[in-house]
Amino acid sequence: MGADVPDLERGEPPVVRLESETPAKAPMHKYMILIAALITVAACNMAPVTVPQSPTYMSIMAGADEVPTGVLTPGSGTVEFYIKGQMLTYTVAVSQLSSNATAASLSVGGAQVNGGVLFPFLPLTQARDGQIASGSIDLSQPVHVMNGQTINGDSLLALFANGNAYANVQTAQHPAGEIRGQVMKVQ
Repeated sequence: MGADVPDLERGEPPVVRLESETPAKAPMHKYMILIAALITVAACNMAPVTVPQSPTYMSIMAGADEVPTGVLTPGSGTVEFYIKGQMLTYTVAVSQLSSNATAASLSVGGAQVNGGVLFPFLPLTQARDGQIASGSIDLSQPVHVMNGQTINGDSLLALFANGNAYANVQTAQHPAGEIRGQVMKVQ
């Protein structure tokens, strides 16, 4: 801090100024604030705002939903399906499985029906918690299902829409499935 020398004979009190408030530096300080404000406004106008897309279909998996009898497990999971054009992408996430996931798949069948595997969710990360698989399916092409068969994309989406598809995650402790959930349309 510096102080101006007052004219004490005329009764002037001392004036104290901060370095940044000196008359020579004040205009530069104002220009810097103005420039920073303009840059901020320009950056906000140039940055595209993207709204996260919600999943189109989802499977919420739990041990109680395993068929024919539920599995007692703290494990849970979700599969989120997104549709953009003719591409169906999926992400499989699990939490608190009894052991690492050994397989994860999409199968055909209603809520109380064990059906055949349509396709495995690959590549699979063997883990107890977190994302274990993600991928995409081109719905404009035949969807290759287990046993060398195919279905078309419309048929796969019809299974989803009618509640006739489910996701299942298997572990070493529960090789037939530890958690399961029907695929449902998200509202």
